Amino acid sequence: MQADHIAVRRDPFDTRFSIMERVAYAIVVGVTCVNCVSIKFTGLATPGLIGLESLLAMFFLKRSIPLFDLLVVLLTGFLTFATYYWIHFSLLPFSGDGDGFMPWEFQQSLLNSTNYDPTVEPPSFPYMLYEVRTALGARACARARAPVSRCALPPVHTR
Repeated sequence: MQADHIAVRRDPFDTRFSIMERVAYAIVVGVTCVNCVSIKFTGLATPGLIGLESLLAMFFLKRSIPLFDLLVVLLTGFLTFATYYWIHFSLLPFSGDGDGFMPWEFQQSLLNSTNYDPTVEPPSFPYMLYEVRTALGARACARARAPVSRCALPPVHTR
């Protein structure tokens, strides 16, 4: 018994499909990668996953994925990551237990903080997004009770 027709799985990155289909698929992949890895895990997770996928694709795919599609996935992942932090910083203007890991300028803009100064303008969002990486590293180091010399410091310390 032979089947009259065989179901063929569509390859969403096949260039025969319209650009809109490929972009829509790339956006879904980017958002899914960020949400699966965990939004607050690290800013490197999305580019790392895309790099790992690209590395594995060299060995297992018969043809390469178009660079445009990979860039859409990367940009979508970064924008999703940044959007969640923008919402986080917008909704949480009050002081909390993690203030010590945040930059002094940010602590001065938090309500109910001992360092609160109403005349200080809150730091810019790109600056805060960069500082999140430093805060997560410092917090992980404090939890592990590792000596400061063993903790990774950012290449440019902005404080």
